[in-house]
This record gives sequence, structure tokens and C-alpha cells, in this order.
Amino acid sequence: IEAVGLDQPMRGIQLARVVRTHKGEPVLGFAEDQQPGLNAIDSRHVIRVGPIPKRSVRIAVVAAGSEARPDAGGGVIRLASYCNAHATKFRATVDVRAGFDDELRHYSMIYVLGHGDFGLSSEDMTAVYNALQSGVTIVLDRSGRVANSAAAEKTFDEMRKAFGIEVTDARPTHDLLNSPNMFAEIPRGFDSDQVVSLRVGDGRVIAVNADFDAIWSGASLQSPATREKIRAAHEWGENLLHYVAERQAQKVL
Repeated sequence: IEAVGLDQPMRGIQLARVVRTHKGEPVLGFAEDQQPGLNAIDSRHVIRVGPIPKRSVRIAVVAAGSEARPDAGGGVIRLASYCNAHATKFRATVDVRAGFDDELRHYSMIYVLGHGDFGLSSEDMTAVYNALQSGVTIVLDRSGRVANSAAAEKTFDEMRKAFGIEVTDARPTHDLLNSPNMFAEIPRGFDSDQVVSLRVGDGRVIAVNADFDAIWSGASLQSPATREKIRAAHEWGENLLHYVAERQAQKVL
């Protein structure tokens, strides 16, 4: 039995994952929650016995901006639970992180939810850049539950320009609209009256303006959210995680 870092190649059977605060801290028991605490054995990555092995999709949620809600990321956690009950090719886990750091490069996807007018430090930008270089998929979304929700686009634009990534509208044939669920257009988000744009850059950056985190948790500006609206959002979210799982598989290969 050997302890190795996530960035090191592994052979054999992975027994457990633990985020240690210090090598002298005792290791706690198994945690079945979506986000186990520090020094707790993380059992979310354990492959259950069955005929089809599932890929592991690790998702980091970063709620950026001073107006971020305490429940930010709750919708992504619900989406992961939905997909884990329906998807056959992957299993998703979610960690809601306090900010940007170099650990983000170990994830499969980073969901950045911008709240109003916010900015990123040079250290933050470096962390995101390192994640992109490691093959992580970055999803840029903005919260619709703040007064000036459109202001988040300013920082998102600065990020894309700094990284030299141009995003364009996804074509109807794009995997995000066709696999495993087919859509003629991306579903509406938190505001049902707002048309949602879906733009993709270099396969690594996905930009939407929907606040899917809200609708995935059942919140809607035109409350209550209809069952049809929530179902459509979850099914498109399954497409998103399926796309990330395929990119993750290509990175491993």
C-alpha cells in the first residue's frame, strides 16, 4: 500500500482518497457526502462492483464575487446526483471551493459562477490558466440572482482575452446539444424569459449566461420552476458532464 499525490501516475487499485491538512493528522472514517471534510476518507471515487466501469468526473465550483450566496454550488451538487442515478459511463463528484488555487488543475471541470462585477487577481488567473493547460474544462456562468448579473461578463471577457481563447456559438451538431440528449437549443436557465447563449472556445471553455446552478436546484425567477424546465436543465447538464467525461478520457489517454 502506497500513498501518492493525485498528479502522480498510479498503477493497481485505488483504495481511497484523502485531502490531508498535515501528515500527522488522524484520518477519519468514510464520508458519503458530496463534499467530505478534510482528513476524511473520500469514498466518492470508489468504483462499485458492476459490469460497466465508470469514469470519474471531478467538479470544482467556484462562486466568485462578494455577492456570492452561501448556497452557491447546490445546483451543481443536485445535477451530479441526478447524473449518478442515470448516467452509465461516468460518476460525478462535486467540491465547492472558496476560491482559485493550483489544486484546480486536478479537476475534470471548473464551474465558475460569477456574481456581479468581480475581478480576478494575477494569482487567480494563473491558477485558471494552469488548469486549462492541464486539460480541465472551464464553464463560465453568471448568477441571475444579483442586481447587476451581466457585469460578470466583463471579467469573463478579460479571462478569455488573457488566455487567447475565443468563444463562438456552438453549432446544432455540437456534442453539448446532442449527446446523450438532443436539443434544438440550450434550455432556459434561472430567467425563463432570457434566451441562453452557448459558446465554446477550443473545446476547453464553455460560456453560458443562464445561472444553471439556480435552475438545477429548482430556483427560478418565474417561480415556481416548472417540472419541465427543471427536467430540461438536468438533461442538458447531463450532456455537459458527458462531454467533460469524454474530454477527461482523452486527456488520460
